[in-house]
Amino acid sequence: MTSKKWGYHYIANLGGCELSNIQSKKNIKLFLKDILEATDMMALGPPVFRYVKPTPETLKKEIDGYSVVQIIITSSITLHFVDSKRLLFFDFFSCKQFNKNKVKQLLKKYFEFSMIEEHFFLRNALQSEEH
Repeated sequence: MTSKKWGYHYIANLGGCELSNIQSKKNIKLFLKDILEATDMMALGPPVFRYVKPTPETLKKEIDGYSVVQIIITSSITLHFVDSKRLLFFDFFSCKQFNKNKVKQLLKKYFEFSMIEEHFFLRNALQSEEH
């Protein structure tokens, strides 16, 4: 079995986000529009938004807020927000190379985080040597 470089994966956990920004569907849509433009990616349809309302149960589990998926021609961008904790869990995976610093700048511009934990790595495609 051999492997070849297949994709680029940027993961960022953001804390201390501006609450009004992470609760705004309009702001999130503008972020996605700008990130697609800045990274020269092409969306495959509109983003999918799902919202988990704050209830005693969702607050206890810390799962209140939007989850958003933008499928792109080269893979996907996902965002999971926790409004009650002002958190954003962000993933950008693409087989097309992109500049993670541009992505980070846009995350800062749109969500105004005060803390970040980030990882960037190359993904391999495992391939059989047999045909």
